[in-house]
Amino acid sequence: MTSRIPNPPSPVPKVSVVVLTRNHEAYLAQALDSVLMQEVDFAYELIVGEDGSTDRTRSILEDYAQRYPAIIRPIYHSPQVGVGANLRACFAACRGQYLATLEGDDYWTAPHKLQTQVTWLDAHPDYVFCFHRHSVVQAGQPKPAVAPPGGPPVVEPKTVFEFADFLTQLVAHISTVVFRQVLPALPEWLFTVYPIDIPLLALYAEHGKVKLLPGCHSVYRVHAGGSWSAISRERRAQHYVTMHQKLRLHYAGTAYQNLLAIAHARICLIIADEGIQAGNLADARRFIGHFWANDTTYAIKRQLWKSVAGVSARLAKSTVTQLLRAAPRQA
Repeated sequence: MTSRIPNPPSPVPKVSVVVLTRNHEAYLAQALDSVLMQEVDFAYELIVGEDGSTDRTRSILEDYAQRYPAIIRPIYHSPQVGVGANLRACFAACRGQYLATLEGDDYWTAPHKLQTQVTWLDAHPDYVFCFHRHSVVQAGQPKPAVAPPGGPPVVEPKTVFEFADFLTQLVAHISTVVFRQVLPALPEWLFTVYPIDIPLLALYAEHGKVKLLPGCHSVYRVHAGGSWSAISRERRAQHYVTMHQKLRLHYAGTAYQNLLAIAHARICLIIADEGIQAGNLADARRFIGHFWANDTTYAIKRQLWKSVAGVSARLAKSTVTQLLRAAPRQA
């Protein structure tokens, strides 16, 4: 069952900030405070989707909603509906010209974050969203460490990105982005995949250029209770493959289908290699099998022949090593 606090009165907000939360009692207050501290010259709303928490997360949100009724619009789910359905409900409630998102265990660090990004987008209508760097804090570490834009290596000093960039890597962390609301609707399949951020960024980037702004203004928290950290490596791998399959299907028949086919084949090899390193050789064999079963052309597979040869050689070596260790020793 889903319940909402009614929409606040006018003015219509310029920015909608969406926070997704579940079992974040140790972190949610910091996330909400980091949004509420924003110094802006426009109205904004804070839509918080609480997904059937079993700790004190809901009571913390209820307290904040009572203290900031003109800003915070909570959406409560009982029982848990999952990340996709929670995000769908929150997006449907957004009224702003711009959209920003934040997980309930992450937080922003600069009071002018929203103002800076919205001002920049106002002045550059041909850009569909902008983002900045983020930091990562591991559980038990006192200070966050600055990460490259989005985590994966990005060639500097590149600051302008195109649609194709977002089809092959996670360029921007979702907590760093402010979107221009250019999509009248999002495809239903988006809310069935995990992680959602990669296809979400791609769907927006299809409609304009993307800008990396200076600075590092948000923190991504890694902890055992995180929505991604708590998932086993095997389940993460399957989620990634399924997500790439859905993204490929969405852009089938376009000029980008080969690029996505290569990305899908490459992720199968990466996951296989991770399986080898983890000692899960059956999992590695399965994803090498996914690579060969991938419906790509022979020409595309040839582009990755060095990668598949390397992964296959490492798998063979690890298999032999495993067999030798398991063999009974002769007296």
